[in-house]
Amino acid sequence: KFSAKLAFTAIFRLKDTFIELKKYPQVLIFLLSFWAYSDGVGTIMNMATIYGREVGIAASDLILAILLVQFIGVPAAFAFGPLTNKIGPKNALYITLVIYTGVSIVGYFMTTSFHFWILAVGVSLVQGANQAISRSLFASMVPLKHSGEFFGLFSVWSRFSGLFGPLVFGLLAQNSGGSRLSVLFVVGLFIVGIVALKFVDIEKGRADALRVI
Repeated sequence: KFSAKLAFTAIFRLKDTFIELKKYPQVLIFLLSFWAYSDGVGTIMNMATIYGREVGIAASDLILAILLVQFIGVPAAFAFGPLTNKIGPKNALYITLVIYTGVSIVGYFMTTSFHFWILAVGVSLVQGANQAISRSLFASMVPLKHSGEFFGLFSVWSRFSGLFGPLVFGLLAQNSGGSRLSVLFVVGLFIVGIVALKFVDIEKGRADALRVI
């Protein structure tokens, strides 16, 4: 049952969280990066089969490719663990985003089932790792006293980012007569995410999390 009082309370708490977030600029910059690239990830996952059908990929190939993503995703995420420990979470996250960008570029030129399989393999290699590294990196910069509210915002951010991308993708496809232009929008999301991530100083973010602000 809808409660106006609870709704206003939630809004005010969200406002307070944003005010507190300004004291932790590295977390804020990371959230901006995360919003962009997770929007790209969500768009790929939600729109890939629609785009595949549009360019003539057989339904059987689409289904098998989706199953492949689920089958390879978990072990691939575990495989990223040692790599992340060796090169650091930020560099590991860069790798996942570069692969996602490459997948999107392949998607723009996709005309055959083989291209779609390349896309599926690329996504399966980095999907789980991208999510795990993002959450871990965010957690390392979150102050303990604000962990609940910050992770609540992270969750809301994740859900909202999964709505904006597919919406814009659909609007661009509708107004351009096809989805190829929309794929370039997805490439742009990953580029924005990569550029924003460059400005995240993880060590400073961790130091901020340890001091009382």
